[in-house]
Amino acid sequence: MLKSEKTKQFIVATVAPIFNKKGYAATSLADLTKATGLTKGSIYGNFKDKNQVAQEAFKYNLSELSNKVKVYQSGQTGAYALLQAFFEFYEKEYAVVMENGGCAMLNAAVDSDYTNPELRTLVKDAFGSWFQTIADLVVKGQEQGTIKNGVDAGVFSGMCLALIEGSLLLTKATGDSRYIKNNIKLLIRKLEEIKA
Repeated sequence: MLKSEKTKQFIVATVAPIFNKKGYAATSLADLTKATGLTKGSIYGNFKDKNQVAQEAFKYNLSELSNKVKVYQSGQTGAYALLQAFFEFYEKEYAVVMENGGCAMLNAAVDSDYTNPELRTLVKDAFGSWFQTIADLVVKGQEQGTIKNGVDAGVFSGMCLALIEGSLLLTKATGDSRYIKNNIKLLIRKLEEIKA
């Protein structure tokens, strides 16, 4: 690996948690130089501008979150079991998500509304990907005979994302974990209701 690529990776891995906790708009170049120990010239020698660093930080934060979910799903083969593991991740690891500043997708979505159109597109694509993954698992579960036919995969997927993301937002804003705990329990019940 080239030294410039290692430097880029170092910058992104170091500043990604800062963007997620402090905000993509509020994180300053001074925050980046302080965290990395690099000069402004070193950072801008590797990235076009702060927005590009923010985009790469979002990709990194999203990858970290996705990898944690995959740990819970590892060893599961059926679609129904994969959905159970997805909810189990949020049931057991929501505190870790909160300690890391909250959901990377939610934080970036709120922060990029009017300030970083490229980041907003990445966030939109990420939500679309997660939506499709859940919907595909519902359809696959129906094909495998573990999820009832007639369940609308898109409606179920949208409900899952809205409840998870909304609950994380309320938990973060209020400091009250009952929102995420109660809604994950609700999602687990909903999953049990659609079991074939």
